[in-house]
Amino acid sequence: MKKTISLILAIVMSMTIFLSDIAGITMIVRAEDFTEEAQDAVPDPEGVPDPSADPAPAPEQQDPVEPSQDPDAGQEVNPGPSEDEAAKQAAYEQAAKEAEEAAKKAAEDAAAQEAQRQAEEAAAKAAKEAEDAAKAAEEQKKKEQDQNYSLSAMVGSQTVTSVSFGSAVVGSQRDYVGLRITNVGANDVDLIYTKANDADGAFSISLHSANTHLGPGESAMFNVSMGSDLSVGKYKANLLFGDAKKDPNYSKALSVSVSGEVTQKKEVVTDVDVSPSKITLATGGSCQFKAVASGNTDLVYAYRWSVAGNNSGGTKISDDGLLTIAGDETAATVTVIATTTIPDSAKGTAIVTIQRNSYNVNAYADPANGGNVTGGGAVVQGGSVTLSAVPSKNFYFDGWVVNGSVVSKDTNYTISNVNQNMNVTAKFAQNYVTVTAVPNNSNAGNVVGGGTITYGGSTTLSAKAYDGYVFTGWKEGDQTVSKDASIKLSNLTVDRKFTAMFEKTKHTLTLACDPNEGGTVSGGGTFKLNEGTTIKAKPNDGYKFLGWQVNGQYVSRDAEYKIDKVKHDYTCTAMFMKNTVTTYEMSAGVATTGGSISPSGKFVIAQGGSLTYTITPKSGFAILAVAVDGAMVGPVSTYTFNNIQGPHMIAAAFVQTDAGKKAAQSSGKVTQQEKVKTLPKTLNNTATTTSTVDLDAAASGEGGDEYVEEMDLTQVSIPTDEQLGVTDEPEETSEVTQFLGKSMAEVDEMIQQGNTMPVLDAAFMTGGLGAFVYNKYEPADLISVDYNKMTRDELMQIPADEINPSLPDLDIVVQKMLSVDDVTKLAKGERMDISVSITGQETPNEADEKIMKNAIGKKPLKYFDVTMLKSVDGYTEKITELPTTMEVVIEVPDDIYKSGREYSVLRVHNGELAVLPDLDDNPKTITFRTDRFSSYAIAEQVASTNGIIGWLVGGAALALGVAITCFLILVAHQRKVRRMKRAAAHRPHNE
Repeated sequence: MKKTISLILAIVMSMTIFLSDIAGITMIVRAEDFTEEAQDAVPDPEGVPDPSADPAPAPEQQDPVEPSQDPDAGQEVNPGPSEDEAAKQAAYEQAAKEAEEAAKKAAEDAAAQEAQRQAEEAAAKAAKEAEDAAKAAEEQKKKEQDQNYSLSAMVGSQTVTSVSFGSAVVGSQRDYVGLRITNVGANDVDLIYTKANDADGAFSISLHSANTHLGPGESAMFNVSMGSDLSVGKYKANLLFGDAKKDPNYSKALSVSVSGEVTQKKEVVTDVDVSPSKITLATGGSCQFKAVASGNTDLVYAYRWSVAGNNSGGTKISDDGLLTIAGDETAATVTVIATTTIPDSAKGTAIVTIQRNSYNVNAYADPANGGNVTGGGAVVQGGSVTLSAVPSKNFYFDGWVVNGSVVSKDTNYTISNVNQNMNVTAKFAQNYVTVTAVPNNSNAGNVVGGGTITYGGSTTLSAKAYDGYVFTGWKEGDQTVSKDASIKLSNLTVDRKFTAMFEKTKHTLTLACDPNEGGTVSGGGTFKLNEGTTIKAKPNDGYKFLGWQVNGQYVSRDAEYKIDKVKHDYTCTAMFMKNTVTTYEMSAGVATTGGSISPSGKFVIAQGGSLTYTITPKSGFAILAVAVDGAMVGPVSTYTFNNIQGPHMIAAAFVQTDAGKKAAQSSGKVTQQEKVKTLPKTLNNTATTTSTVDLDAAASGEGGDEYVEEMDLTQVSIPTDEQLGVTDEPEETSEVTQFLGKSMAEVDEMIQQGNTMPVLDAAFMTGGLGAFVYNKYEPADLISVDYNKMTRDELMQIPADEINPSLPDLDIVVQKMLSVDDVTKLAKGERMDISVSITGQETPNEADEKIMKNAIGKKPLKYFDVTMLKSVDGYTEKITELPTTMEVVIEVPDDIYKSGREYSVLRVHNGELAVLPDLDDNPKTITFRTDRFSSYAIAEQVASTNGIIGWLVGGAALALGVAITCFLILVAHQRKVRRMKRAAAHRPHNE
C-alpha cells in the first residue's frame, strides 16, 4: 500500500513539473513572437538610421551647385521626406523610447529586488552568526567551568602552601609528613601528582590512600619524606597536584613547596673510651693505653695523658699513652686519664690495679677495631694466663703474635710458667670493604659497580644518565673526585661512598596569567641546561601589570624579566589588575627570629578582595603573637583579610621554646640566648612596593622572613613551654624506639615488665646490638647468611632460622644473660657487642687434655674452643658461664669422620669432665647443649656402656671363680697337712 501511494505521488509530482515546464516554454515562445511582431510593425526605410545604432556622421558641407549652362538641361531639385516615411520614423522613435523606458524601469525593479534580497540574506547571515557566537560563548563558558578545579593542602588541621623539614645534621633520619590534598571545588578531580625543581632527589612523595578520583570535599593522603643520605646543603622542591584529564600539564596545579637543610655535624665529644678500661699490672710493668673519642664527631683527636692516685714519682705515662708502674709503687690502684685537646676537654679514664711480685702479660688487638681481646695483666711468677680473642664484624682472627712470630692460631691462648713481662698481639685481618655508589636522583640515571669488595681489591663504578639528564661527576662527601662516567678504584682498604651527580638537560619554565583575561605572556618553554630567557608580560586594554609571582612571592616587578639560567622547573605567574579598580597596599613581615609569614612584603590588592596569610614557626619555636594594624589578634597560624576596603599591615613574632633550645644544643646548633629575639627594622629589610625575593628562594618556599615589620611586644608576656603545650624536655628517642614506634617511656615499661625480646630485636636490626658468630665447624647443609653485610630492610626479610643457624637459640641466651640495665642502654642507643667464636685448638692445657684422654669409652679426636665475649662501653668481658644452656650444632670434620661410628662432645670446666651427648639423628653432625665455655673435644665412642658393664661383670665373676678355686685348693691342702701330721704322730719313733 505504501509503495503504491509513493508511486502515485511521484507520478503527480512529475506531471506537475512537466506541465510547469510546458507553460514556461509557451510563455517564452509567445514573448519571442511578440517581439518579432513589434519589429515588423516599425518601418525600416532605407536611409533612416537605427536609433539603437551609433549615429552616422554628418555629411560634409559642399559648395552649392551652380545651375547647368546647358540650355537643354533642367534645374536639379532636392525633395524632403515623404509623409509615410516621417510617420514611420516617428513611430519607430516612439517605440524605441518606450522600450528604453521599459528596460530602465525593469532594470530599476530588478536592482531593487536584488538589493532587497541581498539585505535579507545579510540580515539572516548576521543573525545566524550572532546565534552561533552566543552558542559558542556558552559552550566555552561551560567548558571552562568544567575545566576548573580547586585543591587545597593540609598538614594535620592546618592549611599549608609549604612543608619544611627543618634543619638536621648529616645522616639524620627524619619523620615523614602526612599531606592531605582536598578537592575544594565543585567538579570531580582525577588527581595526579609530581615533583618539580628536585634535581638532587632530596624529597619523595608517595600516595598513602588508594583513591585518586576525588569528588567535591573528598581527600587523598600523601606521605612526603626527605632523604637521610644527603650531603650538607639546603634542599628545596615543589610538589604539584593537578587533574589528569583537565590539566595534564599542571598549568593550574596546586603547588606545595618543600624544603629542608642538612648541616654539618658540630664536632662535639660526648665520651672518651680508654682501653683497656680495667687491668692489673705488676710493679715495674707497663701497658700501652689507647683512647677513642665518640659522639657527634668525625675528627681524629689528640689526647693529653695523665695518671692520678700514684704514690711514686716513677709511675708515669708518656705522651702516647704508655703507662709504667714504678718498682717502688705502694698504691693499690692508679687512674689513667685521657683528655682531648680540641675542640672540647672531654675525659676518659681507666683503672689499674697494682700487684707485687708479678709479671705483666699485655694483650692488644691489631688493628684496634679488628676484634675484642681479654685476659692478660699481672701474673704471679710461674703462674699461667689465658688470652681470648674474637673478631669484630668484617674481620677474622689471624693468630697470636709474640716478638713478631705467630705462636698460636687458637682463639684461646694459654701462657704457662710466666717468668717475664710479655706483650702479645691478637692479629686480625679484614675480610672486605664496602663501596657504595648511588645517584643523586634515582629518576635521573643509574649506577653500577661497588658493593662488597675483597679487602685490598678493586671495583669499577659506572654512571649512565637517562633521557633528559646528563652526568656531571662523582662526589665523595662534598668533593668532586672525577667527572668521568666510569672510574676504577684499586687497593680498597676502607669503606667508601660515592654519589653520581646528574642534572636535567632541559628545564621547563611555565608561564601563567592572573586573571587569564588580564594580558598575555611570552618567553616560557623548555630550555637547555644553564640556558637563560627573558619573559615578557603585556597587559590587555583596561589592565595594568603588577609583577611576576612564584609561590605567591614577587620575584620581579618589571614586565620584562631576565632569567640568566633556568636551573629548575619554574611556574611564573604574571599578575594583572584592571585600571579602573581601586587598590590598597598590604604589608607583611616578621618582628622576631624564629619563623616566617607568607606571602611577605608589599602587595597591592583590589578593593573588596581577600588575602590569607600563613604564619609558620621554625623547628624549636612557637608563634608568640600576631598583630594586625598594630592590634594583637593572638598567636594565630593563619589570618585572612576579607572585603578589603583599605590598606593593612600584619606582623608575626615567635618565641623559642626551652625544649627547642635543648634540642638545638644537643644537635650542635648555635642557639640564641633570648627566648624572643627582636629584629631591628632597617632599609635592607624593609619591604617596599618594588621589593622582590630571589627566584630560587621563592620557588623553594623561602623568603617569608626577609621583611621586618615593627611590632610592640612590651605588653606581650612570654609563655612557658607548659603554656605552649610543649614538654619541658624534648622526648628522648633513639633508633630503637623509632623502629618500635614507641616512646622511650613505653619502651622502658616493656623492659621493666620483662618484655625485652622486641627491644633486642630492634637493637639488632638497627645495629645497636652487634652479634658476631664464627663457627669453624658449621654444617655445610645449614643455610647461613652474613647478616652483618645487610641493610635493615634486607635483614627484616631474612627468616629467623637463617640467622646463626648453628646457634639456633642464641637470641634467647643473650636475652637471659643481659641485665635490665644492659637492655635499657641498648634502648637508649648505646652500642653492645656479643661475640661467639667456635674455633679449632691444637691441644688444650695439659690438665684438661689428661682428663679427656682418661675418659672411659671415649677417645678425643679433635679439640676446639667455644668463646663468648661481651663488650659494653669499651670494656670487654669474657663470659665463662651462662644462666641457661645454649644449643650448638657442629659437623664432624672429614679427616676424623668414619661411617657407622658414634660421636659426642667432651667438656672440661674447672677440672670436671662432662660428656655432652649428640641430640640429633644425623651421624655427620653433633648437636649438644652447654652452659660453660672451656675446653672441648669431639670424641669417638670406643665402647658402649653395656659392654663395659658386661666386661666388668665377667671380670668380677672370673675373679670370684678364681678366688673360690684358690680357697678350695687351700682348704684341701690344709686338710691334707692335718692328716699327714696325725699320721706322723701315731707312727713309732724308731721308724
